Amino acid sequence: MDKIFVLGIGQLGQEVAKYLIYYGKSIILIDKNEEKLKNFQKLNASIAVLNSENIDALRELEIRENDRVFVSMGENIGSSIITTQNLIDLGIKNIFVRVIDKRHEKIIKSLGIKNTIRPYKVAAKQLIYKLINDIDALPFGDSKHLIVNLINNKIKKLQIKDIKINIKNFQIILVRPNNKDDSFIPNGETKIDIGDKVTILTSIDQVKDVNKLFLK
Repeated sequence: MDKIFVLGIGQLGQEVAKYLIYYGKSIILIDKNEEKLKNFQKLNASIAVLNSENIDALRELEIRENDRVFVSMGENIGSSIITTQNLIDLGIKNIFVRVIDKRHEKIIKSLGIKNTIRPYKVAAKQLIYKLINDIDALPFGDSKHLIVNLINNKIKKLQIKDIKINIKNFQIILVRPNNKDDSFIPNGETKIDIGDKVTILTSIDQVKDVNKLFLK
């Protein structure tokens, strides 16, 4: 199984780690502060106490070609840049880096990293969608698409293939039935019922149409 390495266990790193553990992923958590890692020893997570600015220490992790690495220490820009460069020098391909501002992002991208994450920007957009449209949504990919989460209170026991959908950019990507704890990827035969949680990929300009489809 491919592994996911999380470098830097601050607030964001901890939350990412918890979700990865919840979804059963094989993860290795790395931080130079052992205290930050102690809580994860009980959660079947592998941990490593080391300074990621030390390329020799990173080399000992034996990160493989298909593994993914999330550099989470955004507050310390210097450490973030050095760690990222170390990973590149080790030949690691799948690198994701948390950045805190445009300057940090520009530097990381100049190293050849395409996957950058600005949590405050994402959180701000999510809040705006909630304030303006009263929806739970996250930006996806480019700035034109959203992942929308809502609780259906309109469609009753109807298969997806039979729902009259007059929306161009629309795809139901996850469904969590009202009486279940887990979500699953639906198909045309999947029934949508009152109280089901539905996760939808759509374009920003069609969010209101999505709301009308599932909400009274």
